[in-house]
Amino acid sequence: MDPFTYASALEDSQIVSANTLRFSLLAKGVAETHNLIDYTCAIQLETPMDPIYQFLDFHGVTRHALYDHIFKDLSTLMLQKVQSLGADKSGDSHTLLTNLLEKSFTLNKVPEIRPTLCEILKVITAVDPMYVQEIGKNKDLYEACGITVKRQIWASFPELFLKELEPIFESYIEAKNKLVLSVESNATNFFGWETTKSKRNWKQIKQIVEMFGTDPILYKLTMTSIKKFFKSTGDYHLLSLRAEIINLAYDTNATFISTNESSSVFSSTLDFIVIEKDFKDFRFKTLKAELETKETVMFEKLTAIALLVADPHITHVLLNLVVSILMENASTKHKQVRENATLMFLIKLIYMGTKVSEAIDMEDYAQSTNNEKYKKLFEFENNDLIRVFLPEFTMMIIDDLLELDLISCTLEKNELSSIISKERGTVPDSVVCFISENETAALIWLHYFTTVLPKNGGNASIATIMRYMERLTILHNNLIFRAPWNNFLVQKLIMSSSFMVKVSKNINIMQMFIETMLFPNQIHYPGNKYFILRCALFAKIYIGEIMAKKYIEGVHPRFNYGTVEGDDDLGSEQDKIQYAEAYNKVLKKMYVARIASGEVVVDEKNLALTLAQNSISPSV
Repeated sequence: MDPFTYASALEDSQIVSANTLRFSLLAKGVAETHNLIDYTCAIQLETPMDPIYQFLDFHGVTRHALYDHIFKDLSTLMLQKVQSLGADKSGDSHTLLTNLLEKSFTLNKVPEIRPTLCEILKVITAVDPMYVQEIGKNKDLYEACGITVKRQIWASFPELFLKELEPIFESYIEAKNKLVLSVESNATNFFGWETTKSKRNWKQIKQIVEMFGTDPILYKLTMTSIKKFFKSTGDYHLLSLRAEIINLAYDTNATFISTNESSSVFSSTLDFIVIEKDFKDFRFKTLKAELETKETVMFEKLTAIALLVADPHITHVLLNLVVSILMENASTKHKQVRENATLMFLIKLIYMGTKVSEAIDMEDYAQSTNNEKYKKLFEFENNDLIRVFLPEFTMMIIDDLLELDLISCTLEKNELSSIISKERGTVPDSVVCFISENETAALIWLHYFTTVLPKNGGNASIATIMRYMERLTILHNNLIFRAPWNNFLVQKLIMSSSFMVKVSKNINIMQMFIETMLFPNQIHYPGNKYFILRCALFAKIYIGEIMAKKYIEGVHPRFNYGTVEGDDDLGSEQDKIQYAEAYNKVLKKMYVARIASGEVVVDEKNLALTLAQNSISPSV
């Protein structure tokens, strides 16, 4: 750096600068300038330094080299001292750091002083407000600051706070999408990979919670930013991020969240429901009271609740509870569904989650105009979903349960069974209309379908499976191709594939799913290629190795370059790299399985060559 750029700062601290030396050289000549440098740069000690200088001169050590060496050693000691003061956290340490900051801040442009100043900003808990503006405008100083000082800066420069949030959001979405599109063999689906505790221990979530700390303005900025980012991207992983941020912040400082988050009670209650997978009466009453005190519920709170229940993890738990209640009612109680208050409330929450995008769009306008349309957005009591869809769907469940009972009978032929079987493939037109146009109905259909799939030791009806499976492609807004529901469905089918052999007879359900649903929709939903790999690898015993290899070859990376924009598209370059890795991983596992089974004998060299010919990754 040009020494003249920080000359005035040195002079203000009564240190000789390049300007001083230039002026002296022009005004007094070389001899007097030399004496000035000799005097001002000399080490001032009570004991004369002349003998030492003479000794160093004898060995050819220049004054500059001496001073530079001493300064570097002192700088190292100073950095260590600053770090120890920062770790101390006492009032005296803070005072010393403040004094050091005051003395060094004006010299922030001096390269030799900058490391010490940056270390002070890193460890000090707060700075004098007079420094905030300059730090906020100086990128190097800002980036050196610790989190507590940055909070001070963000109060005056909120754009810096938002700028730091966005890459964290993107990092979280990318990591979540990798889980959704993983081709690893897991015993459960996307919703079961993590515990409730591990979901909120993601580094991105901890980082954001640390960023806003207990600052209500920064917290509001975070929530608003997530909402806007979700509005622009439509990525539901952001709603998971939002929910986990609230939960972790609540665990850390319940008082702060209770004061600054309108849906804090609702959120903490939902958290218990997600953990316990149960909907106890007292929690039902808590949620109902929070939602239905219309005099106190503001637009902001309704939208906040909708954002919570739209988190796929929460939606999934609520849907499982809904399906469980519907099946229990169909098998034992035979009551009208509208008479079950818990069921109605659960479906209302799911319904609110499906309206979250509309709520965000309308929220600002509704707050300023007290808009009646917004209030009616979440009205649910007279919804046709309750009056028409649920009764018809309950009748279908009763039919399915009766079919299972008949299957379990010892008689191979049963007159009643044959009568019922004639109507097995039919689905009421009203139900078809609902699942294709209503997202709540579509979600209930999908979750119920996973319950009719065969499980270990249980009975299943191929007619029932086909009745629901054949209509998966008409579910509202292509539900089965959207994350994370695509992962949920595929993993459920894979887990059931080995048991389907017993019930499917001549119908290969997994093969039908791959060929009629996944392959034809690759263009618009590039994520499907990952699920084809997953199905082919982990259900190959059921679909046959020849077909598995055919499917894998059909989604070779060379057919998927230049991916088309779609719901699960991670960006062409990123998707290309990620898919190449996934394809190579699956290809290796296919060959490893053949070697382990003893069907073929392939040495390591041939294995490597085979993989190289069928792979685009140069690292394999």
